[in-house]
Amino acid sequence: MAILLSAAPLTGPATAGAEAQLCNPSSVDANQMCHFAASGPLSDISMVFPANYPDEQTMISYLTKTDDDFRNARGPLNTLKSPTALKVNGIRYSSGSQATGTQSVVTEIYQNLGAAHPLVWYKSFNYNLANQQPITFDTLFQPGTQPMQAILPIVQKTLADRYRARVSIPPATGLAPSNYQSFAITSDAIVFFFDQNALQPAMEATQVSVPRSALAPMISPDIA
Repeated sequence: MAILLSAAPLTGPATAGAEAQLCNPSSVDANQMCHFAASGPLSDISMVFPANYPDEQTMISYLTKTDDDFRNARGPLNTLKSPTALKVNGIRYSSGSQATGTQSVVTEIYQNLGAAHPLVWYKSFNYNLANQQPITFDTLFQPGTQPMQAILPIVQKTLADRYRARVSIPPATGLAPSNYQSFAITSDAIVFFFDQNALQPAMEATQVSVPRSALAPMISPDIA
């Protein structure tokens, strides 16, 4: 059962200890997705994400902080002049077997604080079931390898084909591992998720699937 912050009073910031509160069992649907919603005048908060992720506490802690930060930045409801929103949508991915494979959850986060340009970003959580350890970008690949040299050309071509326009990602941006921290692992690909404006100004939040065959010699051998 997934735990989730309970709705804090909508008259101000989230209360201390919200993380310790549990999601009502009725909030988990038949597809093992946990639902949370808290609405008020000019404020809409909703979250949908997979239950039973192996490293659940890490994910819940992040979502709790995201909720707290939004409420604090938004301010009390009685001060709002424009609609605000926080929407989280989590998707489950997996590779290998249930015993020794991997599980991933990627959350897409939409935040609107009433400004002209809402923000969209991603946060991923990856777990190795074989060794019971989280998977980061650094542990995804073998030490001493240079995966960015293989990843960037695929990312650039995919985005150019998708947007039917010249996509020019500066090398300093395209080769920076910091822009590839959100990813999901499947049996066929590593899917990278890029925040709004991360790769190029005015580019929407997007994702690119890089075939595992292009990265196979560099992927850590304990990644199923």
